[in-house]
Amino acid sequence: MFKKLLSKNVVEILWLCSGQVISMLLGIVSIKLLTSMGPNEFGKYSLVLSVAALVSAVFYGPAEQGFVRFYYDYSNRGVASTFLKVLYLFLILAGCGCLVLTVLAFIANNIFGKWEQTSVVIISGLYITLSVSVNIFNSFLNLLRKRKANTILQVVERCLCIGLIYILFNNKSLSFLTALAALSVAIIIVLILKISMLNTFVPADDETDSKILANSRNEIVRVVKKFSIPFGIWGVTGWMQSSSERWVIAHYLTTADVGIYALMITIANYIIAMPCGIIGQFVLPLIYKRVSSTDEKLRKEAFKIMNYLIISTATLVICASIITALFGRQTILLLGGSKYTDFWYLLPVLCIGTGLFHVGQSFTTFGMLLNVPDKYILPKVASGIIAVLSNIVLISFFGMLGISLSICFTSLAYLLLVIFINSRIKSEFVNCIV
Repeated sequence: MFKKLLSKNVVEILWLCSGQVISMLLGIVSIKLLTSMGPNEFGKYSLVLSVAALVSAVFYGPAEQGFVRFYYDYSNRGVASTFLKVLYLFLILAGCGCLVLTVLAFIANNIFGKWEQTSVVIISGLYITLSVSVNIFNSFLNLLRKRKANTILQVVERCLCIGLIYILFNNKSLSFLTALAALSVAIIIVLILKISMLNTFVPADDETDSKILANSRNEIVRVVKKFSIPFGIWGVTGWMQSSSERWVIAHYLTTADVGIYALMITIANYIIAMPCGIIGQFVLPLIYKRVSSTDEKLRKEAFKIMNYLIISTATLVICASIITALFGRQTILLLGGSKYTDFWYLLPVLCIGTGLFHVGQSFTTFGMLLNVPDKYILPKVASGIIAVLSNIVLISFFGMLGISLSICFTSLAYLLLVIFINSRIKSEFVNCIV
């Protein structure tokens, strides 16, 4: 069946892979430019990204999961356009919420007398709002299997970012703040393009009765909200697991150490998280489309595809860990220079820890197919708490080595907890699974 899927979707796979590879290469160029700021400035930039990750994990990410999960359900009922309008409404409200928080942070900043940081608050808030919004459109275009369009837009976005950052670099005015401003401009341009394109891809509603459309709209809000809430709870603890360590490093060590760690974890993410994203972007729409079908054969086929997802992720992690053990120092030297190589030997350990987390994530697809994402609240909450405690203890005692050990320990605990939960779910839904 796996070969059949590949042969039937070869063009789609080529566009998806080529887009991600080109984006990765352009991303490497972008990182090379950004690390030229030095570890201290790059560390500050990384801290802003961690705040964006928190906003995404708590608000935007959970909603994205809900919209992606139920689009085909409502598209099959002839209200795809109404579904898209609900998505836009969410983005508008969420964006306004982020801007309100930025204004409140601006006011609090001035009350405490730190006027020199006013521009930091405003520009960081704008960047965070824009960056978390644009990611939803990537997922939606992939859901619609518009790989070519999404690939072109991703390349355009990367090129714009690199062009603007290079101008700052060439004029010797590149800092974490000017970089955020340049990236915000690029995202605004691409966001406009993605909205225009998405509007052309989503079909008009088959239903014209205003009362039925209103009922469908209310139902979409209710269903997506119910499905997304557990992800919001996961989001806080997930962020604690994946991004809180940067703030712990900044507290116990230095901002420069944050920059060194940020480069290494970025490399780990490029080698592991990005390929996992490619696999997920191709496989998940196929899974969700089958599990939404009324054909029992197709529904069971979705679980078989999920197994391929898990095996592919685990294989990727093993390969990435070996590669970084052999060529980790050279990679860091290429991207950041000698200032970032002091702890290069920790890169393979970070890859193992990051990989264990993504293997755990691939296992959670099981519960999402059965519409029981809330079952994973326990492993998410537990791993988040474990992450914070282990970060504080291990970093305070062992420094940079401590963060590598903490990530491995936390990710392993998360994986084992998810497997345990899956065994419980399987006993409840045994008739739905092959």
